[in-house]
Amino acid sequence: MSLFITFEGGEAAGKSTQIRLLRAALERRGLDCIATREPGGSPAAEAMRAVLLDPDLPLAPEAELLLVFAARADHLAATVLPALDRGVIVLCDRFADSTLAYQGFGVQADARTRTLIDELTARLPRQPDLTFVLNVSPGTAAERLRHRGGTTDRYETRDAAFHARVRAGFLAIAAAHPARCVRIDADAPAEAVHDAILSVVSTRTGHKRG
Repeated sequence: MSLFITFEGGEAAGKSTQIRLLRAALERRGLDCIATREPGGSPAAEAMRAVLLDPDLPLAPEAELLLVFAARADHLAATVLPALDRGVIVLCDRFADSTLAYQGFGVQADARTRTLIDELTARLPRQPDLTFVLNVSPGTAAERLRHRGGTTDRYETRDAAFHARVRAGFLAIAAAHPARCVRIDADAPAEAVHDAILSVVSTRTGHKRG
């Protein structure tokens, strides 16, 4: 069965961990699935990701937004749609909701830019069937980022007010799309978060837990 599942949330929400756990659980049940990400997920989109996340490379807001959608268009064409056509479950770390949360709410885009985001999103050839919005508190996110270490990207270097707006954006998106979005408490331990996610996916796929 084909199913397009996206994972959304702010920095250090645990999306990659939950995708890894869910993929393993689904494969144990004999279901074919792939894990991918945005920006990225195809050779061309990965090259665009490097530009988008480089904190030392200034980007005009309009260029940043259009580059996000350019990467998404190639990712869909090269990776997501072919997999769905084969009946594969696609697990994607970020999708269009992140664009609205970051390039819309985070940067406090004007009405014209918000409209452009909505229009470009509506023109996408496929929307997610199910979205998990991992809601992590600022304190938990900051602690996880400290433990993660390493280099920081364009978005991780933004101030606390920016990340607060992004978090509010994700919560607003989840509230506006209750049929698609499931809000998950991402402050909980990883296994508890996984159990909550797997319970929802089990219902969608018709597989019992266990």
